[in-house]
Amino acid sequence: MVTDPCSQCRGEGRVERDRKLKVTVPPGVDSGLRLRMRGEGEHGRRGGPAGDLDINLKVTPHEYLEREGADVHQVVRLTFPQLVLGTQVEIKTLHGAETVKVPGGTQPGHEFRLRNQGVQRLSSDRRGDHVLHVQLDVPQLKHLSDEQIDLLRQLSALEGSHVADGGVFEKVRKKLLG
Repeated sequence: MVTDPCSQCRGEGRVERDRKLKVTVPPGVDSGLRLRMRGEGEHGRRGGPAGDLDINLKVTPHEYLEREGADVHQVVRLTFPQLVLGTQVEIKTLHGAETVKVPGGTQPGHEFRLRNQGVQRLSSDRRGDHVLHVQLDVPQLKHLSDEQIDLLRQLSALEGSHVADGGVFEKVRKKLLG
């Protein structure tokens, strides 16, 4: 028993203080992974050895990419003319920009897979894929000009398909705009 304990450590042989450590996080980690730094935890009592420091990792979600393992998923919204006639889209991957050719006749729901453009796999040099999910971007009627609406009606007539007459909103709009 310590009869005259130190005022700083109260006889424990250790003093609590903050310190900074440099931690190297390996590529490919995901949320829930734990890194252990041996000997970097609290020191033992009365001169005992230091314990280990466990670091629990949490990966921050991305603004428009979603991760699934080493694969990265992204929704790309294309217009009806782009899907029917084909287009090229510039995609930002984790490893730089890529141009993706979307052939004419591409259907909503189609997936394009950019090989090796995803997240590096843990403890490996291999990478996952960047997967593009095609969605049809359908504009709201209120955002279309009269000319666009007329062209859509003409297309519908050429196809022989029936469309709504536009209802009250379109009638009021035509009266107001002439």
